[in-house]
Amino acid sequence: MTPELLILLHFAASAYLAGLIWVIQIVHYPMLAELDPQRAAAACARHANAITPIVAPAMLIELGSAVLMLPPIGMVQPVASLVPWLWLSFALVVVVWISTFAVQVPLHTRLQKQVSGTIDVAVVRRLVRTNWIRTVCWSARALLAGWFVWELIHTSASRG
Repeated sequence: MTPELLILLHFAASAYLAGLIWVIQIVHYPMLAELDPQRAAAACARHANAITPIVAPAMLIELGSAVLMLPPIGMVQPVASLVPWLWLSFALVVVVWISTFAVQVPLHTRLQKQVSGTIDVAVVRRLVRTNWIRTVCWSARALLAGWFVWELIHTSASRG
């Protein structure tokens, strides 16, 4: 894989995940509190099963490409001024993964295991509140990845 393709793939995954998390944060998660209590646990289980194939491949591509862009092991030889930003971008990926598996997944599990006929609105509120971590991180990552693409285009244009 060329460094240019790696940067573009990284941007595509980051931008996709940023867009997806905004829909989930603003539309989907708040609606969980409005579910029919008789069907809430099943609906939460359906969400968890349906969202995984939508988000997991992009998260893996994003993580893998972020690692491959890191100096000195990375496939991309960045301009020195970009190096701290590549590390920041990677740190944001780590925060997203920690938040996902330490906070969001356990909250989803609690919602799936709730007693039939109930919806734990406090858990839904916590899910919405803590999901801002991922929303902000993925948004920042998409902006950084867009900047990396801009630098790639700019650098290529100045060489050519």
